[in-house]
Amino acid sequence: MKILKMILSAGAVVAGSAAVFIYLGIYPPGADEPHSAVVHKVLQVSRDRAIAVRADDLNVPDLSDAAMIKKGAGNYAAMCSSCHLAPGKQATELSKGLYPAPPALASGVDLNPAEAFWVIKHGIKMSAMPAWGKSMGDSYIWGLVAFLKRMPVMTPTEYREMVATSGGHSHGGGETMDETMDHDDMDMPAHDHDHAENHHRDEAAPHHHDQESPVGHSSSDPTSQPHAHKHVESASATHDTSAAALRVHAVEPAEVPMAGMDHANMAGMSGGIPVAPANLPIRNAAEATVQAFQEALQVGNRKLALRLLSPSVKILEGDETQSSRDEYAAHHLQSDMDFLKASRVIPQTRTSRIDGDTAKVSSTARIIGRSDGKPIDVINRETAALEKTTEGWRIVEIDWSSSAPQ
Repeated sequence: MKILKMILSAGAVVAGSAAVFIYLGIYPPGADEPHSAVVHKVLQVSRDRAIAVRADDLNVPDLSDAAMIKKGAGNYAAMCSSCHLAPGKQATELSKGLYPAPPALASGVDLNPAEAFWVIKHGIKMSAMPAWGKSMGDSYIWGLVAFLKRMPVMTPTEYREMVATSGGHSHGGGETMDETMDHDDMDMPAHDHDHAENHHRDEAAPHHHDQESPVGHSSSDPTSQPHAHKHVESASATHDTSAAALRVHAVEPAEVPMAGMDHANMAGMSGGIPVAPANLPIRNAAEATVQAFQEALQVGNRKLALRLLSPSVKILEGDETQSSRDEYAAHHLQSDMDFLKASRVIPQTRTSRIDGDTAKVSSTARIIGRSDGKPIDVINRETAALEKTTEGWRIVEIDWSSSAPQ
């Protein structure tokens, strides 16, 4: 009886002390102050064991299925990459501010496939990991698991290609792409590009594509040269990636020099002028398609660039309009590629809006190079309209304009 009283007394003291500890707010709740080593270890072991026990009886499907991996790529880019990053993607404001810090999954996953599935489906309490199973079907979650196994051996270019060919954000749970919209663009329909960007255009600079110069212009002012607009604009196009174009990388790697190519090699292809990496975040497959197109132009991959364009694509360059893919291929494509291969392209901004099977991607880039023997330093603005096809996103309209840096 005496021992029981001692135990009850000790329990009362512990409970009282805990109540005082909680009431006084002694324990630091901020995400900017880590747990103590002891608390961290206890939580980590408890979490890992709980996940392992619950995942033990899951049946893991064949995770080598290419279609499953590709579908997982689109969902990963849309739902996971902001926190867990991706090949070639630097830490984001979100990933830096979270605690516990989300693991950079491009370096590998510490969990086995069954455990990874359980975490994705059920989430983790007191962390930023959501329970995706509330809106995501199991088959799509296994697609994410399959992609996570593949991602650590992917180059940044391969990652972008797979995202672009994935079909985008799709998980059978009433998903929406509204989170990819830029609030400044909310009132603009996806295809309303004919005049939306006219205020960006330099109307005073006519285009003369019949000039006897490497880039098709002879103006003496580098910032108002007619084709400088065009090339600067196509330079921003160097950040586009369409599903079909990316598919070319997987099907015909020998004909796609940019596949698996790092930016050091790309710099070598551009006459020694360094090419800025495509380091803007890719939030959806439409953005990936645009970036693939831009990169195809930048490395001179004619076949890939054309596969990313709709046959009826409309291309606006200053006061000129090209009304089909064939027309662009016959006239300005080669000069665009020549210009960009010899220029430095520095991505600056990119926003997108997806509305069902249509999308708008707007981007800016600084382009530094030479045209007709004269230096060029301009800000290129590109607005691309896209449509989703059975083979992925295709560019149906491009509006290019440029101006001098501020």
